[in-house]
Formats: sequence, structure tokens, C-alpha cells
Amino acid sequence: TKIDSLNNLKTIQQHNDEFDLIYVSAVKNVTGEDRLGTAIKKFFLNTVIMMIFITIVLVITYFFFVALTKLMELLGIKAARSGKVSNYNYGYSRGKKKIKRKYVSQEEADKKRDEEDSE
Repeated sequence: TKIDSLNNLKTIQQHNDEFDLIYVSAVKNVTGEDRLGTAIKKFFLNTVIMMIFITIVLVITYFFFVALTKLMELLGIKAARSGKVSNYNYGYSRGKKKIKRKYVSQEEADKKRDEEDSE
């Protein structure tokens, strides 16, 4: 049995040596114009798909942040509003302080100014 299998391998080897095996694959002939057109179509299709995807992600992100700010508001957490808090205010404009103003008539203001100038 072992001798038979070795003889079979030897005959297969001799057969392969006598005949050349050629592998042929058939491919449709593609011209350069077809490839360029296909590439352009794929580019525009991918661009449109990605723009739609990015738009959907941005809309979802927007609604997420709106819901998050409403949740923070319900929980009593104060969030900074745009334009109200800035770096150069140092927090002076945050509180509601009453400012007492003293209204003086024009004549009294002129008298006071004259007194200060004369000194």
C-alpha cells in the first residue's frame, strides 16, 4: 500500500513534468475613461454619504447638549450663558447689587464744581 501510494505520487510528478499547467483568468477589458468615471462617481457618492452622516451626528449632538442643559437646569446646576461670563469681568457683574444714585439738579452740580475749582 505504501509502495502503491509512492508509485502514484511518482506518476503524478512525471505527468506534471511533461505537461505545463497554465492558469488563465478572464477579466473584462476596462478602458481608462471607465475607471475615471467610476472613481468620480464613487468620490461624489462617498462625499454625499459622509456629509449626510456628519449632519446627522451634529444634529444628534445639538439635541444632546440641549437636553443636558435642561437636565442641569432641573437639577439646579447653573450653567454659564453665552456672553454673560467673560474673562475680563472678574465676576463683578454676576450679582444683582443695588446701586444707589444720588440725583442732583444742574444748579447744585454747578455750585459744587465752582467750589472745587476755587479751592
